[in-house]
Amino acid sequence: MPSRRARPTPEDDLVLLLLRRPDCGRDDPAFEARVGRADPQRLLAVLVDHRLAALLGRRLVREAGDALGPGFRRQVEHRSLQARRLGGLQQMVGDSVRARLESQGIAASWLKGPALSQRVHGDPGLRESGDIDLLVAPERLAEAVTVVHGMGWGAPADWTDREGRPLLHFALLHDGGLPPIELHWRVHWYERSFAAEALARGATVSDAAGITLRDEDLLVFLLLFYARDGLAGVRLAADVLALSRGVRSDGHAAAVAREHPELAPALAAAIDAVSRVGACDHETLGGPVAMPSRVARWGTTLADPLLRMTPPQRLAERALLDVVLAPGGRQRWTALRRGITPPREVLARTYPAVEGAGPVGVLRAEAEHAARMLRRLALAPVLRMGRPTALGPRDPLPPRA
Repeated sequence: MPSRRARPTPEDDLVLLLLRRPDCGRDDPAFEARVGRADPQRLLAVLVDHRLAALLGRRLVREAGDALGPGFRRQVEHRSLQARRLGGLQQMVGDSVRARLESQGIAASWLKGPALSQRVHGDPGLRESGDIDLLVAPERLAEAVTVVHGMGWGAPADWTDREGRPLLHFALLHDGGLPPIELHWRVHWYERSFAAEALARGATVSDAAGITLRDEDLLVFLLLFYARDGLAGVRLAADVLALSRGVRSDGHAAAVAREHPELAPALAAAIDAVSRVGACDHETLGGPVAMPSRVARWGTTLADPLLRMTPPQRLAERALLDVVLAPGGRQRWTALRRGITPPREVLARTYPAVEGAGPVGVLRAEAEHAARMLRRLALAPVLRMGRPTALGPRDPLPPRA
């Protein structure tokens, strides 16, 4: 069985070095040594798994020259071109949708996608994404859906609560092949007002391009996204690290955790996970945020930054992490129910046989996932309590050579 505690491979070491030291390159002995140890095809597979082929692959091609071979260069250039084309399309469509919303008096801000790529990496085509994420105020969410639906996107089919709000966002699909639009009113299961407050703060620094979230708020959003995604992989960690290098966070994440204690477990776990990936201190990321309970502290051992788990295991462990990081007993039961029965589209991404399958096939996948999650929930206290991930506090790869 795969183990998240397996030591980093030579390819992992090279990726981590690039994330930790944005200035390293061909004249750096540590960089040259790790390039020499890495297998080009395995390295490309690692970058693709983390969805970093454009961001880090282009840097490797530039700095390593022909050391990784012409095949590596060709594949990176191909994937980078695809990412650039998609990013350009998403930027154009997202800006058009946001402009239409704002023309109707509905404030909207980019959350991820090409706008984030431009902001933290300097190029809209370096961050691969499949949809367009926009943040709107909760009280204007229904109006925003009406506006986007009127632009040609289909009506959302998301579950809603008694207030008419989805869990996180409304997803609208386009029959003509344009990117899906996700209209968020929050980014994490338990927050009720932080996103709206951040959007209002962004309105005070808006420009001709529209509302722009403040850097310190965007950093918190990215940390919450990382926690919600199960602390798996390093793609969001790469965004957090890049943004944190140009931000004076001044303990903003810690302040958010004090003002919104329901977010403290998720923020604490995400800060700890990113600090291990980036070999940096918690203060750099807006912390420190104290773990409110022993159960929440256990969540830091569930991170899978090197993607050692299989997709089905990853889905089960992400659901388990949601349970562990829930702020209270009632929310843990809610997270458990949500984790045992994920939406069909989530199952389809993990169990490809679900796509187009009949009721029996879907039921089989749901039963397999539920059994996997419950088994891990039962065994986790025995197997993992207090045990470190592969990136422990004494990681053998230092931040500086």
